[in-house]
Amino acid sequence: MLQERNFFTRLIVVAKSRDTDLKVVLSDELASVPLALAHEDGSLCKTCKSKLMEELEKNAESLERPLPATLCTAWIIDGMAMTQMISVTGMRTFGDLAEKLFTMVFEPFDDNQCK
Repeated sequence: MLQERNFFTRLIVVAKSRDTDLKVVLSDELASVPLALAHEDGSLCKTCKSKLMEELEKNAESLERPLPATLCTAWIIDGMAMTQMISVTGMRTFGDLAEKLFTMVFEPFDDNQCK
């Protein structure tokens, strides 16, 4: 409590000395990390990817092929799932793995409609 009071006291002094509007200063989070992603101590918030996927799939339809590039679309790719699907047999470097992942991600767009 005392630290918070000292912080706000210093904030007011600096704002007055620099002719700064406190409404603008206090409109941003006063934390060292984004609180939507991490706790105040800096540790990441634990999330359940399956819950996120359920929410995303509620209003989505599955497509065999990507939509034409003329439409506004967004693609969500589970990179960890793709990485786990890959057989590393014959791969000697991380570059080989990266090339395989790149191919898997962009191959569906490899037609004349998507540029």
